[in-house]
Amino acid sequence: MSCGRISSVKCGGSLVVLASVVLLCVCSVPAQEKLGDLVSEYGFDWVIGRWKATTDGGDVIELDYRWALDKHVVTVGLKMGEYEYRGMIFYISAEEKVVEVGVDNRGGMAKGTWEPDGERVVSKSERVEADGTKHNIAIFYSKVDRKTIKVELYGIDGAGKLAAEPRGALNFERQKRQARKGKKPADAAAAPESLKAIVQEAGFGWIAGRWVTTTDRGQMESFYRWGLGGHMVSIGFKGGDMEGLAMIYYSPVDGRVVQVGADNRGGSVKGLWDADGEEAVTTLEYSGPDGRKRKMGITHTKVDRNTIKVGYYQIESNGELSDEALATLEYKRQRRQASGAKKKGGS
Repeated sequence: MSCGRISSVKCGGSLVVLASVVLLCVCSVPAQEKLGDLVSEYGFDWVIGRWKATTDGGDVIELDYRWALDKHVVTVGLKMGEYEYRGMIFYISAEEKVVEVGVDNRGGMAKGTWEPDGERVVSKSERVEADGTKHNIAIFYSKVDRKTIKVELYGIDGAGKLAAEPRGALNFERQKRQARKGKKPADAAAAPESLKAIVQEAGFGWIAGRWVTTTDRGQMESFYRWGLGGHMVSIGFKGGDMEGLAMIYYSPVDGRVVQVGADNRGGSVKGLWDADGEEAVTTLEYSGPDGRKRKMGITHTKVDRNTIKVGYYQIESNGELSDEALATLEYKRQRRQASGAKKKGGS
């Protein structure tokens, strides 16, 4: 995470700070069609839930698909032994595509699309391992009954052609929702490099936590939370009626720190993170539900243990951040509250 003050648009962005800028600097646009509408229209609501299957070799595979952001996003979880994967699925209205981006606890990443195939729904993706090895796969999901789905895995060749026969097929059984036990993520020590190692080496571990600031438009809250044994950061944002979710991960393809996310108005964001001295610097591209794209640069600076300063900048034609900030906000760290804690004065 090292560079001079960005000489080209390499670093991209935080959905949290982007949403702040949108609230501060631009007029909002009405929300448009969301992922939940499409899923219902095609009748694929049955995918949502927790699923479990056992292979012939006795390995247990767990899948978890959950709605988030008022059905603008589906969060994805996959676990098999010591392997874990997390991702998010969202709809990019400007491109009319349902996309998925995710990372695993071995330093790998995946990106792809979802689309209907008759009564089945298919996910086609490119998987990149930590060593840069790439392979393309297609996963077909079909409903067997209310409590069972069939999942088939196919290879895709270099020409984009689907294999004639699946590599494997399993029936997954729906699981009852259980409270999370806070179990430690699977050990990822074998991965060549983790996001957390990069962040700690650059000295930006202070950004993790829950933060709040107040503007003339009201209060804005955000969080940066480690996941997958330090291979990703989950981000959440809320300001007024606007909410967003995003994930930050290290891409082994180009050796950069990447972020993708979506909000509850049908917008999406993508870009990279980088560093400039004691500042964590981002430049980002936001695609609104109306198809318009906006670029913004953001700097994050530690003031003290419980305070960070966030500056918002325009991106000049040469790709550099503008000399003067459009706005600067100070965020305060919030203590995590125990679930079920009583409010003051409560009985």
